[in-house]
Order: sequence, then structure tokens, then C-alpha cells
Amino acid sequence: MNLLVGLAIFVLMLGAVKAFAATPISNSSPFIEVTYETVGWFYGSDSENTGGYNYTYLVLNVTIANDGYSQVNPDQGQFSVAISGNSYSAEGSILGLPYIYNYSSQIFGYTAYELGLSDFPSVTLLNGGVISGTIAFQFGNPNDVPQPPQIWNAPFSLTYSVTYGDSIPYLPATVQIVPEFQTFLILPFFLIATLAAIALNKKKAVLPS
Repeated sequence: MNLLVGLAIFVLMLGAVKAFAATPISNSSPFIEVTYETVGWFYGSDSENTGGYNYTYLVLNVTIANDGYSQVNPDQGQFSVAISGNSYSAEGSILGLPYIYNYSSQIFGYTAYELGLSDFPSVTLLNGGVISGTIAFQFGNPNDVPQPPQIWNAPFSLTYSVTYGDSIPYLPATVQIVPEFQTFLILPFFLIATLAAIALNKKKAVLPS
């Protein structure tokens, strides 16, 4: 019984957390909403058989939604991530990546195309429009001497700049990045819910009949 009550409280709290994370900037002001999920961290190589230094990639699936602007120009947008105080811009095309590897995920020597990843479509995003695609960030370069420290599974923050308007000069749009939901963040809420259920059960047990 305690577990059932705890799970019910947990579900309610989880819903509240997700709703809070996705709360719009303003109901009256237009904005661009960006949601994302991490595909993974990968090692890069120029071919399946190339040895030596493997630079790394962070690959994200991203969705862009236009909420209120008459027209947004994603082709002129730019994604970047900040890691340890440094900013890195996204690669121009996910399909232009070399073979990528992730040994822990048992992904060996596949191109982005073979993994089913795709670029953003080249479109004009009208009010209410939504597009999805995959972006990648490269860290390090096999031609750098000396080779930089490897970046792998590092905490990062995503930013996106994009313009709106149907004629020059285009203006910068307001962008809201919805944080990726991390599973480990729900553990404290589950613990709180379980303790609350136990407390309620004890209180019920000592009530006079």
C-alpha cells in the first residue's frame, strides 16, 4: 500500500516538474522553443580503419517550434554548446560526419546516415511550424599539435540563435531552450514520495478508531 501511494505522489510530482521545465517564456510574446535529447557521445575517425587520435562528437536530436512569429529562418540559425567555459558551434551537416564510434553502446564505424540521423529540412518556419533534425558538435581535431585534452561525457549547456522576418534586416528571435529531462533527477522526488506515503500510513495507524 505504501508503495502505491508513493508511486501516485511521485507521478504527480514528476508531472509538475516536467510542466515547470516546459513553461513558456510568456503567453503574450512570440518565441522559439527548442527541445532536445542526447543521441550520444561518439569518437570520430576519417575511415573505419584509421587509427591514432580519435576526436569526439556530441550528437543531439533537436526540435524547433515557432510560437508566434510570422516567419522564422532556421537556415540562418546557429546552435552552440558551452563546456567548461568554452563555446563550440555545431557542424554544418550531420551527414558530412566521418565514421563515428561509441564503444559502450556497441556502435562501431557507422556514418550518421547509417544510424538513421538526418539534417534539418531547408524550410521557412511559419507560425505554429515545427521541424526536427540532428546536430553534432566536434571537439578536438586529429591535425592539432599538440593534441588537446579529450572531451567526453562532459556537462554542457545548449544555446540557439535565429532570426525572424520576411525581409532584410532580419531580427533576432527570442529562444527558449527546454532542458533535457535527466532520469537521475527524479530519484529525490521518488524518495520524498515514498517517505510521504510511509508517514501517511503511520499517521493513519495511530488514529483512534
